[in-house]
Amino acid sequence: MPTSMSSEFGFAMEHDGQYVYLDGVNRIYRAKIAQSSLEIGADILKFETVCDSLSGSLTVELDNSSGRYNRAGSGELDMLTPGSEIQFSPGCGTDNGNEYGPGQLYVIQSLEKRISGGKSSLLIRAEDTFCRLKRWRATNQMRWNRSSSQLSVRGILGYVLSKAGIRMEVLSASAQLDSFYPDFTIHVGDDGYELLEKLLSFVPDLVFLQGHCIYCVYPRETDSPVYSYGLNHPVFSGVYADTFSEVNRVVLEGVDSSSRIFMVQGFLWDEIYQNHDRTLRIYDRNINTLAQARERLDSYFRKAALKQQTGRIVTPVNCGQQLFDVVRISQPESGLEGLVRRINGIRVVYEPGKGIYRQELSLGKV
Repeated sequence: MPTSMSSEFGFAMEHDGQYVYLDGVNRIYRAKIAQSSLEIGADILKFETVCDSLSGSLTVELDNSSGRYNRAGSGELDMLTPGSEIQFSPGCGTDNGNEYGPGQLYVIQSLEKRISGGKSSLLIRAEDTFCRLKRWRATNQMRWNRSSSQLSVRGILGYVLSKAGIRMEVLSASAQLDSFYPDFTIHVGDDGYELLEKLLSFVPDLVFLQGHCIYCVYPRETDSPVYSYGLNHPVFSGVYADTFSEVNRVVLEGVDSSSRIFMVQGFLWDEIYQNHDRTLRIYDRNINTLAQARERLDSYFRKAALKQQTGRIVTPVNCGQQLFDVVRISQPESGLEGLVRRINGIRVVYEPGKGIYRQELSLGKV
């Protein structure tokens, strides 16, 4: 642990063996060096996690018949309180013993003590660290790229995420993520989650959360499957659907270098023929050329296609399953062979008393 540091923002770090201190001009932050932890796995009655692109939640019910959780939030259970983090690491037994996937972090939102039919339990509700981004509010106005190229979409994303203690890693990226420099303003009172959604609307990239880190991926139609379900990994049940896009016509207005408004349109004619037009109209002064307009049209159509829900499968838990992975699905008994889909959502359910441990995967187009 360093005892001093150089910083552009007037901070210095110090520690005394028990706490680490971050000293600023007008305040001091303190945090314990040693972390307290509590293992609750043996008391789980029911457990459920839901993970989508920009949201995630956890609900767990604990057996309190012994009275262990009567004093949650105090004494030896002082870490079991709203605002604390809870980590879930899916696991399974393999030939190499018990193995675990990467853990997901959630922030406890509420604790509910429940008594019914002579049984006592504690219900924990938690959300992933996007909740901290939703609660962050800008206290100062910030603006980039008004008259020169200062920060790309990637740079502004990193700045916004840092305000909630979330770092960003890029696994794959579109050209626009680094080459597009929007005239972008954060107003006083704007929340981080809305800013994240707005910035992502500029590019075809997607993000998913793992712990305190957001990972950026650029999904391509040519992406190959990374895992297979149906043969060595059974499928309990499946629903497979054909759907249409929520947008099949985009009308985009931009402003050229002479401050004149111009308009570009994009169409998905096959879908318009089947379902009439479903129009999205956009005005963005950051679009200054026809090339930029075409890139934005392609981005909107691509994301609209990726949002289409084309079914779901229920399987034993795959500890390594990630959002936006491309998978191959086979159910020979129903004549389904080699269906390729992208994972849009993951739901895990665990009820040890009923012998239930499964995952439900939402499917989308590649």
